[in-house]
Amino acid sequence: MTYCSTSGKSNHVLDHVLISGRGGCAFRAALPELHLSFSPPRATTDDNETLRLTTLDQPIARLLTTLKNYLKIGIMEFGNAGVLNEDGIHVDMDRLKKGEVNLGTSIMAVTFKDGVILGADSRTTTGAYIANRVTDKLTRVHDTIWCCRSGSAADTQAVADIVQYQLGLFAMTNGKPPMTQTAASIFQEICYANKDRLSAGLIIAGWDERFGGQVYSIPLGGSLHKQSYAIGGSGSTYIYGYCDANWREGMEKDDAVNFVKGALREAIKWDGSSGGVIRMVVLTKEGADRHLYLPDTDYAVRHE
Repeated sequence: MTYCSTSGKSNHVLDHVLISGRGGCAFRAALPELHLSFSPPRATTDDNETLRLTTLDQPIARLLTTLKNYLKIGIMEFGNAGVLNEDGIHVDMDRLKKGEVNLGTSIMAVTFKDGVILGADSRTTTGAYIANRVTDKLTRVHDTIWCCRSGSAADTQAVADIVQYQLGLFAMTNGKPPMTQTAASIFQEICYANKDRLSAGLIIAGWDERFGGQVYSIPLGGSLHKQSYAIGGSGSTYIYGYCDANWREGMEKDDAVNFVKGALREAIKWDGSSGGVIRMVVLTKEGADRHLYLPDTDYAVRHE
């Protein structure tokens, strides 16, 4: 890194600085006027009136801090080895949270005539890297109560494990299975109490004898919302119109499966953080019935 000034007087204005990055690219950045004061014993000049600094006093420390900030701006502006421009397409990996596994996601749950259907894509990312393309984002917390997970994989898995444990205790203590509303309330209590620490967007859906099929959504922040159908995750942005146009109350099972499949296909098509396969769980009084679909075909695998 080199820097030059115009005179050797007590007050100097640094007009331009030539910065060479680690990748070898160099550029000239125009800086705002930096008025620096140096004591005479700390600086000497040669015949060309070029200022040579002999000690790093406080003004020089401030100067180097400013140059460091402009170096970061210059790298983002002109590019460098290992760093990509943030232009809406490329991502600066150095500015992403290190090691965070994120369920950049499309999740949804719908009620139908005989129960509920949960669906999700299967892509998990760590920054811009796809860590897993066949993730199971549908998690069982009781026999006929499941949840869709979006956000931090670690956070949502931990919350789901806690709720599964609590519902198991509830069932043993009361001698009957818990209601979906009970499960949603436990999820909501945990998410709201830890809203500053968790990155978790959840959809809870299930079937119980008292209320039948129910869907609850818990967005970031920990609020609880009961809905006829719920969508969430990064891919949900692209399917609000599709869902509004195609949703019908009291659909038959096959119609509801096709509705979920079509919505997730569109989400995977348009959202770069969603992909892989489409997983579904159909919950009725008979129990859970799992489905797996490829986004571009009607191929299905049923898990008994």
